[in-house]
This record gives sequence, C-alpha cells and structure tokens, in this order.
Amino acid sequence: MDRSKKLTRQLGRYLGSETAEQDFSLLLNDLRSGSSGSAGSRLLTPLENMGAFLDAIDASYKTYEENLEVAERNLALSSAELMQANRSINALLNSLGQGFLTFDRAGICSRIYSKACVTLLETVPSGKPIGDVLRLNAEKNKALMSLLALVFGGSHAMKPEEVLRFAPKTYAHSAGRIIELDYKVSRKDEGGTVESIIVIATDVTQERRAMDLAEERKALFESMERALRDRRSFGSFMRHVDDMASALDQTGTDQDWTLLLREIHTLKGGAGSFRLPHLATIFHAMETDVVGCIEKSTSASLWAATVQKYQTLLREEITVIVERFRTTLGIDVLELEDQRHYDKKQVYDFARFLHEQGQTAMEQAYIRRVCAESLRGCLQPFEVRLFDLAERFNKKMHPLRFVGEDVMIVRDHYQPFLASLIHLFRNIIDHGIETPKERLAQGKDPDGCVTITTHLETDAAQKEWVVLSFQDDGAGVDVNRLRLKLLETEPDGGWATADDATVVGRILSGTISAKETVTQYSGRGVGMRAVYDEVLKIGGTMTVSSVRWQGTTTTIRLPYHLTIDAL
Repeated sequence: MDRSKKLTRQLGRYLGSETAEQDFSLLLNDLRSGSSGSAGSRLLTPLENMGAFLDAIDASYKTYEENLEVAERNLALSSAELMQANRSINALLNSLGQGFLTFDRAGICSRIYSKACVTLLETVPSGKPIGDVLRLNAEKNKALMSLLALVFGGSHAMKPEEVLRFAPKTYAHSAGRIIELDYKVSRKDEGGTVESIIVIATDVTQERRAMDLAEERKALFESMERALRDRRSFGSFMRHVDDMASALDQTGTDQDWTLLLREIHTLKGGAGSFRLPHLATIFHAMETDVVGCIEKSTSASLWAATVQKYQTLLREEITVIVERFRTTLGIDVLELEDQRHYDKKQVYDFARFLHEQGQTAMEQAYIRRVCAESLRGCLQPFEVRLFDLAERFNKKMHPLRFVGEDVMIVRDHYQPFLASLIHLFRNIIDHGIETPKERLAQGKDPDGCVTITTHLETDAAQKEWVVLSFQDDGAGVDVNRLRLKLLETEPDGGWATADDATVVGRILSGTISAKETVTQYSGRGVGMRAVYDEVLKIGGTMTVSSVRWQGTTTTIRLPYHLTIDAL
C-alpha cells in the first residue's frame, strides 16, 4: 500500500531505521496474520510508546502548517506588492503623457501599453500588427518587417539599436499633431536575445511650433535688418514682386514663358536673400508649375488657373510683408522705390541743367560725386548673402576679396544686372565651393574664397567698358559629366568632339545644369542664363572658364555709362 512520504520520513526518524517503510509493511502483515516475524519483533518495542510517535507526527504537521501559513502570507504580501508596483508603473507611464507599447518578433503588439497610445496613436494597440498601429502603407510596412527580421535574427554585425534607427520616425496623426517615435529593445537578460521592442510615442507639436515661431521671428528680424541695410535694393525688389503679381493678369498662352521662368527664378533668389522664406517657397512652387506647363504644352485654361493661383498667393504674401514692416518699422516697403525716384529726379534734373548749359566738365564732376556710386559698394551687400547661402549648404566662406580699381557707376544703368548676380553667388556656393571636410582632403583652406576684380578698360574704338571678374577657388566644373548630360539632351549637338571651353560655356544657355537634382536653390539651369540675359540687355558680354578642382571664373564686360541722359 502506498503511504505518504512525509509519514514514512517521520517513521524513519522515530525508529532510527533507514528501512522503516519496508519494516512497517512487514509489521502490518504480521499483525493481520497474528504472527510475529523478525521485522515485527524489531518494531514492537519502539511502538510500545506509540503515543510519543503520534506526538512527534502531530508536532511535525503543526510545524508544516505554520510554515505553510507563513508562506501563504508571504505570497499574498508579494502579490500585493507586485500589484502595487504594477499600478505605480502604469501610473508613472500614464503620467508622462507618452505612448508606450511593446510588440514581438511577429510585429504583434502585446496587451501592455499606456493610455496615451489611444490619443497619440489613435488606437488601442493590443493584439494589432505594429504596421496597422503606426498606419504604415504596404511599402513602409514591408520595410519595417525586414528590419524586425534583422533585429530578432541577430545574424549580422549591426546592433539592434542601430537597425532600429531606420524604423519610422513619425506617426501621421489625423489631427495634424507631430508625433515622434523612438524604439528600445527588451532582452531576456543583459546582452541576450531580443525578446520584444518597445515603442515610445511623444507629442512634440508644441515644441515644434515654438521652434517654428522662433525661426519665423528670427527670419523676420533678419529680413528687417537686411531691408534697412539696403533699403534701395529691398524697395526695388518688393516693387518687382508687386509688378509681377499685377502682370499675371495679362499673362496668356502667347507669353514668353522662358523669360517668365527666369524672372521667377531671380525673384526667388531675392526672397531668399532678404530672408522671406514664405515668399521664396511660393516662387519655388510657381517655378515648378511653370516648368511643368512648358514641358506639357498646357492648355490655355490650365495656364489661366495656374497664374491665377499664384497671383492670389503673391498678393496675400505681399500684404503680409507690407503690414509687418508698416507695423514694426513704420515704413511702406512699396513706397521706398517711389520715394527714391522722387529724390533721384531732383538730383538728375540738376545734372541735366548743367548739360543744357554746356557745362560738360562740371556735369561729369557732379555725376561722379553726387549721382554715381562705388561699384564695390554695390557688390559688398552680396557678402551677407554669400555667408547665408554657405550656412545653408554647410560650407564656410571668407569675406569677399576685392582687387583691381574701384569704378564709379550710375547704378540705375546696371540695377537689373546687379540684382541678377544673386544667381551667380548661389552657383558659386552650390556648385563650386566644397564642404570644409572635402577642401581639407584636397589640401585647401577649409573656408572658400571669392575674389572680385573690377576695372575699366578702353577698346580700340575708344569705347569704355567696366569689367568684372568673379573667381572662386572651388571644385570647378566637371566637364565630363556636363558633356554626358549634353549628349543625352542634345545627341546631335556635336558634344562628343567639342572642346572643354565650349562645353563649359553651354552653362549660359539656360537649358542645362551641372546639378543632378532640382532644389529650392538651384538645379534648373536658369540661374546663370538670368544673369546672361541682363548682361545682353545692356550690350555686354559674359564668359565662363573653369579648371577642375581649382575653381571657376566668370568674366563680364559691360558698356560704361557715367551719364544720366538715358535715364
């Protein structure tokens, strides 16, 4: 018969026998049969004191029950403490306002998540695929599952944390909130196999909006500072923008859209220079749509809809800018140009009076001292724009370096040309100057340099020219890449045998760019053409030469006018 192990152990201890179970069985058999075997004889004497035996058993079970009671109390206490700890952890997680959830190697979310997930991720994640919780499309979900295979597989050199850097960084909230996602791995033990992944969702909407507001205020301050520094150029620029918005009423399918595209590109550059980001964005979008209309030979109705859209956007932004400057500085930016013309008319009228009186020498002296300006002074403001562009492209620049003789000019003869030079400086930064790291690798000064040479020269016909040379020490033009692009776009142009100078000169055509991609700053090939057009309008010439890894030089020759008769 089977007996309790506890009873057997107790019997063994009491009898001092290692074979107590067998001996006890023999004793029971002897008692049933009425005989007395050897085993029975051995046990009879100890069992005469059966009361003591039973007392020992009773004491043993009392001790067992007490120990069991203590264990049950400890277990209940531990369970209560664990439940309290869980409640505390949940309260802590929920109080942080962040969404916490975990999912396994199959991408299925567990039942553990914080209440904030319901608000931030707009769902109860429990039991759902992580791709559905994060609202990923099929392509992004497939990419995430591939990452999970790497994280849980472990058969590669990258750490799970490094792999998860490529997981989705944001959640597209339906109410426009900005939700950032972060990922942590949970292991069975330190350095062991990944058991699950923790997703942390954080609402950074307020922080981002505060940062955007700070950036807007910074841009506002910088735009006002630059406008005050060069009131004339800013007034001229804003008048140009206003004129374009008005001219869009008369724009039709017979419009020279190529010229319009260059004008838009110039104004986009000006908006960037005067730190008017919203206006620059409008011109960039407008430029993109105009390019699309040109390439698709858009119908008249679509042309009209396109220009109407941007006329409205420009009018709204002009109103915002005008009101901002009027409220803050008490000036009307659209009247700056008109006031300048009024003051200038009085200055010019006296020069004309001297001319009518035959006072040629006095007229020239008056124009030179009163009407004319330093060409270097006209170019110096571009230094601020040069630094600004360099900062945007993570590059470094020395201040502009001027050499040669300064030239006094009547600015109105050259104003459109001067405004277009923003494209030239943008090309120098975007196409030419390398990053500090790249320059150091080539043994160059980490800061790029632009040297501007100005002087007057007289040709064989005794005609005077003002010559400007813009030389950078950047990477130069990659002639081979430019040649290949020309072969693709103009296979019959003879570019395979054309010399390098001819290929580089093609940059001025306005139909090709050395850039591979289009950005808000360059890539359409129209910037240098915009400068070239202004040079041609005033009867000048423009050439570009380049030496790979040494730099590019743009030379411009303009007829020299120190008169006001044509103004």
